Amino acid sequence: MLASQLDIEMFERFSDIRQLANTPALVRAWEGPIAERRALLDELRASMPIYAWVGFADPAGQVVAASGGMLEGQSVAQRPWFQGGLKGPFVGDVHEAVLLASLLAPAASGEPLRFVDIAFPVRSPDGRLLGVLGAHLGFAWVEDLRQGALQGDPDKEVWVLSADGQMLVGPKLPAPPFSPERIAHMTASRFGAFEEAHGIEETLVSYAVAGGARDY
Repeated sequence: MLASQLDIEMFERFSDIRQLANTPALVRAWEGPIAERRALLDELRASMPIYAWVGFADPAGQVVAASGGMLEGQSVAQRPWFQGGLKGPFVGDVHEAVLLASLLAPAASGEPLRFVDIAFPVRSPDGRLLGVLGAHLGFAWVEDLRQGALQGDPDKEVWVLSADGQMLVGPKLPAPPFSPERIAHMTASRFGAFEEAHGIEETLVSYAVAGGARDY
């Protein structure tokens, strides 16, 4: 099921960043030379192409080290991932690229780059805040999962919607596909199916809410 695949992928990436932020042997690296920190981030990004960018910002929000050196020296103090990561583990909503929009190659589809952000605070062994480790995950992999779920069936549609019912992955529509009331019902029931009229035709809609995996 696509919802489960999304949950598992996000759990694995959440675990990556948590381990990088919390493993004692690695925590010491965040106080080391910038070149060593950058090498650590470059290694993660090279091993998992899903990561568009990984960076470490100091407590004031200045990027100290980042994959490819991108955004180093710039402030991310106002970015939601940094502000959330100061408080604890953070996973953001899908959003278009902001600071990285002009630094990364455009999406193959020609559409704006979109990311999901994960962030964790990094603390020294004595509990002192060293900074925030943040990662931007590209969103193209979700379209790959959707195509796999479609299995080339022209009579099937697979959509990924945001919590408020906006289309994230799927056909471009002039308006959200379901009413707020329908979205509220789907969210509350978590999974199910219903029939919906489209002109003279009835369409069977099945749905599942991605609710996270394990401790994600």
